[in-house]
Amino acid sequence: MIKNTKRLAAIVISVAALVIMTLTTVYATAGNDVTSEKSASFSHVLRLLKIQSDKLILGVGEEYSFDLAISGEYDPSLLKWSSSNSSVLTVDEYGKITALKAGSAAVSVQLSSGESAGCNIKVTNAPTDISISREKATRGVGDCYQLSASVTPSNAVSKCTWSSSDSAVVSVDANGRITPKKAGVANITVKTYNGKSASCKVTVRNAPSSVTLSREKATRGVGDSYQLSASIPSGTMATYVWVSSNPWVVSVNQSGKITPKKVGTAEITVRTYNGKSASCKVTVKKAPDSVALNKTSATKGVGDTLKLTSKIPSGTMTNYTYSSSNKSVASVNKNGLVTPKKAGTATITVKTHNGKKASCKITVKNAPTSVKLNRTSATRGVGDCYQLTRTLSSNSASTDEWSSSNSSVVSVDKNGKITPKKVGTAKITVETYNGKKASCTVNVKKAPTSIKLETPKALDTGKSCTIKKTLSANSMASCTWSSSNKNIASVDKNGKVTAKKSGSAKITVKTYNGKTASCTVNVNEGYTDDDLYCLAAVIWQEAGSSWISDRLQLMVANVVMNHVASPSFPNTIRGVLTRPYAYGRMAWDGIHMPTASDPITKAAIDRCYANAKKILDGYRLLPSNVIYQAGFVQGSGVYAYENGIYFCYA
Repeated sequence: MIKNTKRLAAIVISVAALVIMTLTTVYATAGNDVTSEKSASFSHVLRLLKIQSDKLILGVGEEYSFDLAISGEYDPSLLKWSSSNSSVLTVDEYGKITALKAGSAAVSVQLSSGESAGCNIKVTNAPTDISISREKATRGVGDCYQLSASVTPSNAVSKCTWSSSDSAVVSVDANGRITPKKAGVANITVKTYNGKSASCKVTVRNAPSSVTLSREKATRGVGDSYQLSASIPSGTMATYVWVSSNPWVVSVNQSGKITPKKVGTAEITVRTYNGKSASCKVTVKKAPDSVALNKTSATKGVGDTLKLTSKIPSGTMTNYTYSSSNKSVASVNKNGLVTPKKAGTATITVKTHNGKKASCKITVKNAPTSVKLNRTSATRGVGDCYQLTRTLSSNSASTDEWSSSNSSVVSVDKNGKITPKKVGTAKITVETYNGKKASCTVNVKKAPTSIKLETPKALDTGKSCTIKKTLSANSMASCTWSSSNKNIASVDKNGKVTAKKSGSAKITVKTYNGKTASCTVNVNEGYTDDDLYCLAAVIWQEAGSSWISDRLQLMVANVVMNHVASPSFPNTIRGVLTRPYAYGRMAWDGIHMPTASDPITKAAIDRCYANAKKILDGYRLLPSNVIYQAGFVQGSGVYAYENGIYFCYA
């Protein structure tokens, strides 16, 4: 039988049985010529060696033998062994080969009969080191794995043997394939013929009883890859196989990374080596052709935060990435949360998986050191909303929190708008993000059930007055004011009326809950000292006696003013009085007042001036179309008869 004392080549082992059969047959029939029979058997061995083992590779220092184990006496002289290059390798009389140095040589054996066979042998450097493909591995029971070894130098012979420190835990075959058998730890060692070795520590865990995925459903845009992860019960271990039910829609690699390819759906399944599985349904939508942010600019204080949100067209899907042009001024996280860090500016950009972008310019100011409200107290009616505004310290910015001490009395929204709800008192407080506060106390009264206005005196052009309003008892209201003719009289938000030009205008006030009131404002052109003198003079002339009533004097002056206002007469008092045949001799002798020579006359003259001023200030007794005053009836009819004088319509 042929055997290899180190590592027999497969071809040598394959012929062993046949050799034994041949030799056994020879010895069974041997008689007188044992030598010739042995020679015939060796000749058969040579033929087999020549056919099946014509080349070997050995490492320097490695030994290899063709030992002939023959029953009975063996005579080495029957076989002659030789090496073609004894500096590379030697062979002894028994066929034992010793590799000496790198190179090539042929080993041959010759029978005494002259027959011979040879084997070409290549000698390579002996390995100086060996490494293993993994130094540590964790596998589940039954989850086989292929280890591999590499020698140094790379051209050294790589004949190795594999072994396990505990074959009950992990077994290993001659090629380095391991088979985990039960939970535990074993070292798998690979060793070269010259004693170099390397090991892999294999930890074996139980096979998993189940597997789950990080997501059971997912929606992605075309081209937007995503990493799925699998989980198994604690204390178990598994390798996975990943598959897609529709790889044209969604493909998956063997790490669980999915790649959406076109609109549609696909089932991604992970399967353990022992048949446990889990799936994720992936819906693929179009990639967006645009993206927008909820803000394009914002001003924030240092240390404050801002949440940016992104919007894409309907029916599309994407994964966003956020970035800052200046992280030292403002940083942004993966969810769009911006954190201002120091005063300055930075641009926050959102980018879709397919490269669409949108930006927001962030201006960062200092954190506020103080905050104030535009009012520290206010009185409002139920339902009468009001906007509070806050002012921060210089060059600062803040987001604010608004709160009410009693929201059933007064509520406040996020922008400081208050809504009075019922009679009572509440404190409204604004607080900056860094804790600065300011407050306003709000007293709530009833909503008004009515409103009245006090009619003001006539105004001269350019003059102003504030109209007094009166609300129903224990009520409060903000009001809006309006004028029927802003060119004659305008009114501001506080009811202050300003006369613009002569005429009349209706001023209306309206409460927040719809109650209204109106009054008429008469506007005069204004009067001069000459106007007062002329009007007092006509009163003296027409009704200056001390026994005549103030009413008659006022009616006389009123007629003069109606003349002035009428387009049919001169537009000045002096012009009206000096018309021929209108007011006696005033047209020829001029307008004059007497000089008071006694107290009675002085009092009468003063009364004429007082009534003239009253009329010039806007007081009226007569309609504007009463323009005749005489001791007889004129015009279209009599409006009034006073002390023997008729006051008639035009």
